[in-house]
Amino acid sequence: MSRKPILLVEDDAALRELFSQVLQLAGYATAGFPSPRSALDTVFRDPPDVVIADWNTTIDGERFATCLKLAAPAARLIIVSGDPAVQITEASEADAVLEKPFPMDALVAAVRRIAPRD
Repeated sequence: MSRKPILLVEDDAALRELFSQVLQLAGYATAGFPSPRSALDTVFRDPPDVVIADWNTTIDGERFATCLKLAAPAARLIIVSGDPAVQITEASEADAVLEKPFPMDALVAAVRRIAPRD
């Protein structure tokens, strides 16, 4: 399990809550943010182990990924988006990309695959 809460960066409140509930049921703590800008304060203050971020938010996904890697180089990044995964993976150096819509078990599987183990 991840030692720190998984940061969820998703502008859709209902999706953010769904992701949070699914991950909490799988045993992970989460912290939700409606925008990358609101999440970056936390990233700089207390670097996370895992971040799940919507690629299409108010600050573009590539810029957020760059800021994340500068502030928290060890953080693992999962991108969720309706855009093609290949383009996003190349642009973001993401550890995983989930194309919307995706089953919630795919989200849990991606986290389990990349999250640090205690």
